[in-house]
Amino acid sequence: MQFDGLVTALLEYPKKRDLFRVLAEASGSDKLFAPHVIEIERLNKTRNKVAHGVWVEGRKPGSIKPAGVKARGKIQVLGNEHNEEEWDADKLNRAARDMVVEAEALENLLRDLGLDVHLT
Repeated sequence: MQFDGLVTALLEYPKKRDLFRVLAEASGSDKLFAPHVIEIERLNKTRNKVAHGVWVEGRKPGSIKPAGVKARGKIQVLGNEHNEEEWDADKLNRAARDMVVEAEALENLLRDLGLDVHLT
């Protein structure tokens, strides 16, 4: 199945993900596509936390942790407890590398479907 002329640059992530899912289903490759979507969803949560979060200094030297307020159900203040997840430069770099690796894997799968894609 060949898809020509599909441009997704202006689509937001959820619409792009849904479009690629439909294309994978149409080509019969949805079982190959699903694990990538699950991993990308997990990595996208990290990406959003890093890109859009407010950060405070962590307890360990050179570390930071997300801060803010969650108001779904019970109100929860983040960034002031000792047991919260902390990030250092190595952990942030690993997360970025994981995102690139998964994007490249998805890119290769989409190319196998006949799409000329550039995700990274």
